[in-house]
Amino acid sequence: MILKKAGKNKRISKNLTIKLIFVLIMVLAQSSCEKTIDNYENNPSLTAGATLSLVREPRRQSGGEAILLRGNNWVFGIPGFEDNSFSAITGEYRLQAPGTGAECLFSIHLTAEFLHFSTEWLPRRGIDNMRVLEQSTGDNLIISIIMDDGRGLLWTAIFNFPSNIAGRTLSDAALNQFLRAWSNRFLYFLSLARTRGDISIPAVVEF
Repeated sequence: MILKKAGKNKRISKNLTIKLIFVLIMVLAQSSCEKTIDNYENNPSLTAGATLSLVREPRRQSGGEAILLRGNNWVFGIPGFEDNSFSAITGEYRLQAPGTGAECLFSIHLTAEFLHFSTEWLPRRGIDNMRVLEQSTGDNLIISIIMDDGRGLLWTAIFNFPSNIAGRTLSDAALNQFLRAWSNRFLYFLSLARTRGDISIPAVVEF
């Protein structure tokens, strides 16, 4: 009987010890939390904005993007040239300008045919190491990029933009940035193509 009572007292003592340790931990945790709150309230350098910046990524400025709405259809005839039956892949993009978010629609024709550019086509400024020509037809600004695929074949992309795209939707620098990004993306996918059916207009171009 004495042994049973001693064992019971031992268990009670052990349980009390555990409870006391738990209470002590809670008191210390509360004290630490109160000190942290005091530091935030008393330290002017720890503002609400600064606190949020610790857990939120800085907001990035939105870039430009062009999305292919429809296309990759083979057609005959390319605008900007006299009556012709050149074969080309065609498509239509929606472009969103970087920063402002202004939008416009434009079409594109992509061909490997040999094209003769008249004197109405002028070199586009501000875009180095690329052969880019342009001409204005009143309602449209037509820009052509001539690209070497590295296998002895020249590809030409003809963009048919609204005439007011430069300066209204995009700055000249942003437009050049798009043209370079589009060219790089197309040439990358072209390098992976093995058959004519593999050749296509890029679906998304970020710039």
